[in-house]
Formats: sequence, C-alpha cells, structure tokens
Amino acid sequence: MRTLGTIGKWLVYGTIAVSLAACGGGGGSSAVTTTNNGNPNGNTGNTGDTNNTQTITVPLKTAKIACGSDHSLIVGSNGVVKALGRNDYGQLGDGSTINRGTPIQVSGLTNVAAVAGGENHSLALKSDGTVWGWGSNYNGQLGDGTNTNHSTPVQVGISNVSAISASWHQSVALKSDGTVWLWGLGYGSTPAKMGNLTNVVAIATGAYFVLALKNDGTVWAWGDNGAGQLGNGTYTNSTLPVKVDSLTNVIAIAACEDASYAIKSDGTAWAWGYWEMVGYPVTGGGNAKTPSQITGISGVTTIAASYSHVLALGTGGAIGSFWSWGQANNYGELGDGTFLVDRRTPVPVIGISYVTDIAAGRDHSLAVKSDGTVWGWGRADYGQIGLNPTMTNYPTLTKTPVQILNLP
Repeated sequence: MRTLGTIGKWLVYGTIAVSLAACGGGGGSSAVTTTNNGNPNGNTGNTGDTNNTQTITVPLKTAKIACGSDHSLIVGSNGVVKALGRNDYGQLGDGSTINRGTPIQVSGLTNVAAVAGGENHSLALKSDGTVWGWGSNYNGQLGDGTNTNHSTPVQVGISNVSAISASWHQSVALKSDGTVWLWGLGYGSTPAKMGNLTNVVAIATGAYFVLALKNDGTVWAWGDNGAGQLGNGTYTNSTLPVKVDSLTNVIAIAACEDASYAIKSDGTAWAWGYWEMVGYPVTGGGNAKTPSQITGISGVTTIAASYSHVLALGTGGAIGSFWSWGQANNYGELGDGTFLVDRRTPVPVIGISYVTDIAAGRDHSLAVKSDGTVWGWGRADYGQIGLNPTMTNYPTLTKTPVQILNLP
C-alpha cells in the first residue's frame, strides 16, 4: 500500500481548462447521522481526533450525471452508463474515438452507482465498490498501473469505494472506511492513500487541489493554493491536508479549477479562492483566502462547479431556486438566456424547473428533472448536450435547456 503525505511534492503546471462536474452533481435525499471527534489543532497536517464530540447530518449523494471537459455521462435506472460528446481519447467508453451527439452505451458496465468526469477521462463506481476508468491515461489517471489510453473501461486497483471524483488528470476515491485515495498527475498510476486523513464523508477535486469533508462538519484541503483555494488564509501550497478556516456544520463540498465551495446545514453556501468564481465581491480586491457566504441564494442543496462557471440548486429545484455564476459565459453555459455576459454573482437559471440533480462541464451544463429526463445547455459542438454534430446548420451553443433523448 502506498501512503502519501510524508514525502513527495505537489506538482503544479499552470492554468488549464478543467471540468469538475462530478464534485457538484449528486442524487438522492437520504441522510446518515454520524458522530466524530473533531480536530481543534487548526491549520496543520495533523488530522487525528480529540475528545470533542459533534454530531451532524450529512446527506448521501450519488452522482447519476457528470461532465468531463466536453463530454457527458448519465447513469440510467438500469445501472448502465450512456455517454455523449467529445471522444478523441476514448472518454465515451464505447470502444471508438468518434464524437457522439446521441447517447451511446459505455461498453461492458452494469450495476453502476455513480460517475465522474475528468478533462478527457471518465470514472464509474459500481454497486460492489469497484471503480472503473476509461479515456485519457497519460498521467495514470485511470489507475490501472499504466499510462495507456483505453476506449473501454478498465478496473482501477482499489475496492470498497463509496464515492469518486475526477479533475484534469487526477482521480480521487473515498473508501467506506473514511480514507481518501488518489492517482494520476502527481500521485502515480495506482491508488495511494492520503496520509492519516480519516473520517471523511465526501470529496471534491479542483484542478490541482482536493477537498475532503469530515463527519464532524469540517473541511480539509491540500494541493495548489495559488488563489487561496485551500481556505486557510494563505497562498502557500500544502502536500498535507490543512483545515479550512472558520467553517463548520458543512454537509456538502464542491470545487472548480481554483475555487472551493461548501454548503452548511442551514442551506447557506460559502466559497473561497479565485475572485472571479466565488460568487461575491471580494473585499479589498484580490482572491478570497478564507470562506465567505454567497449572498442572494438560500436553501442550497447541491453545487456543481467547473472551469468557468458554477451551478447551485435550492430546495425543490423549482423556478427561483436554481442559480449560476462564473467568469465566462461564452456558450450560454450559465443558462440565464445570454452568452458572452459574465456573472460574478448568482443569477437565476431560466427555462427549467423541478430540477433534482446538476452537473457542470467546461462550457456546458446538465440537469435532471423530477420526471427523470436529462437536459443540457451551453456548448454543443462536440455533441455533449445531445445535439448531433452531423446536423445541417449544427448549433455550437444553446442558451436554454434542451432535452437529451435516447436515454434509458
């Protein structure tokens, strides 16, 4: 077993467009009450417990939809995965490298419980706790011990997994024992355990950093901190988990390229990191090195974050409780009926209601409605929202949601 956190160096390569939709997308409304001993040691790599006991309720979320950079993944009620969009690295998992504007079934996968999308790779978590990957593998992000791309799923060398997340060229898994495992860029081609981090109930990945929610309601982070996305009041990178400042009672987390998000048990949303993505004006200019509340939204249940935009879903998903913001809207991915209009604070997503699940790609967005239908908007030129690239006068974007057809 490889264990991280004692030696090694976090690898940072600069700014890359990355999709992190799976960290925000989720489904289900069941909950579990857990008791854990909190860590009062502040911003250190010491993640051991003390005798301070807290009890919080953490919603159980299983990602039934996910976005890669330019592709989409959808789990059907029958446990099979359909994929569409860009496929030059085999990230659709159908054995080809042909882009698809019509959903195609991922080869050989059944009993899938959750999916996650990296830039050009995909992950699936099966109900037996195994993880499978396909697509780009240049940095070992498929976790099969090689650097060979795969256009059909291969099994990752890990078991007893309860949650997955993917970023640019990295993959992360949460095991049922509350430990976190990583592989890909900076970690190698087989899963490695993150130090002595325990009692984790949720994970999220940014471009070069990772968030972990512990079952005492605290958030821990490690990796690149160039925009303050670790939330510990500094711009110092960390190879070990550090505690996010002044943030408690958290029930869900998400991350984009270089900003972080948390939902508290009272339904408020909080953010820190890159100033254009946090959803609020940063006092004094610059980036936000510690969390602040995002105003204008309430009753938040889910956040999906990506390279350039963020989606937030409120209770019931009805009109007026679905919002977006971001540093770019080049393809209408915010869903507010505009494009080429930045929104630095939340605005309502229009044209869709009764939403139960959301996911964000680099320039496109997905939502599941209460009737089980899946809808997409934003960038469309690879077929990632279900519009066929071979159509005459094929649209490169849509500012309003369109239903994705041919799904189970």
